[in-house]
Amino acid sequence: MKGSISLLAMACLCWALPSAAPADIVETFASDNATWTLTTITNTGSIVDLPADWSETGGNPGGHLIAGVTSASVRPYAFGLDLTVSHLFGDMTGLLLTTDFKTTGEITGPAQTRLVRFYVGTHVTDGNNFFVSNDAFSWDPNEDDQWTTHQVPLVASNFLTWPNLNAGTRTFDEVIANPDAIGLVFASDIGTFTSNFFLGFNSTTGAQLAMDNFGVVVPEPTTLAMLTLGLCAGALRRRTGVKP
Repeated sequence: MKGSISLLAMACLCWALPSAAPADIVETFASDNATWTLTTITNTGSIVDLPADWSETGGNPGGHLIAGVTSASVRPYAFGLDLTVSHLFGDMTGLLLTTDFKTTGEITGPAQTRLVRFYVGTHVTDGNNFFVSNDAFSWDPNEDDQWTTHQVPLVASNFLTWPNLNAGTRTFDEVIANPDAIGLVFASDIGTFTSNFFLGFNSTTGAQLAMDNFGVVVPEPTTLAMLTLGLCAGALRRRTGVKP
């Protein structure tokens, strides 16, 4: 009888404990570029993926990714990670994307409106399924003259279909449940997103883009409640400047 009571008590205790919560997964680039790439683009639409340059100092803190920006026709277009290679992130449902970003110098083109956007996507047999953060959760790179944290809750209302790229049929929720590509894309406003002339950044005076601490984090309870109620909007955008 005592044994039965003990087992019952243990069962009740286990039932009362919260289920295991997902953990934060953040790439800090402590020792290398962690297989991230820098994508470049030209006006003719020529796209090249190269290993992203990495610096062991000057990040937030320590190592970070960097991309030089000049007035040349070859422009930095995206920092990206192929998740079929790294397997760093799995199901991201209910989480937030986060990154630290910094611009040294001034981005001057190619358009007057310049935005850094989060992106997430997957390549499947029915085509490409890619989404970019909307304007409320994207930012002007010239505002980040020191390390700044940007976040976006991974809910469909905070993202837009990548113009002229999506040929697939998967929904945003299906994509983030099993993504195979993720990163930041450098472009103009969404209305000119389909033109090669407005993709990527350039600088007539020379500049540098820097990224650190990219990953997914678990929302705080209050944030999670707001997400459930569909009230996240721009109020959840968190931007904090931190000097290295």
